[in-house]
Amino acid sequence: MLQWSEVYTQCGASSQVRVYDSMTNQWTVTHPLRTGYYSFISAILFFLPIVTMTVAYVLIIWKLWSRKRPGEALGPELKTYDNVKKRVNIVLSIL
Repeated sequence: MLQWSEVYTQCGASSQVRVYDSMTNQWTVTHPLRTGYYSFISAILFFLPIVTMTVAYVLIIWKLWSRKRPGEALGPELKTYDNVKKRVNIVLSIL
């Protein structure tokens, strides 16, 4: 029966680092390039969506905040409109 380790092909197998531990009398094999690669990919897959969503929300908030109300605005209506804009921006910021 084939084991998974027999089927798995390793890229860069020459980048193995073997370390001998005299306390346990065992060799330890590490793969620093593979560890670095997986760490880099994991960081990219974690931070890329966060950065994308942050930029999108900032653009939405900026667009809503910079937009002016169409038509004529009177004093009380303008204050209500500004309060609604602030509430929308707070809700978007929380998300």
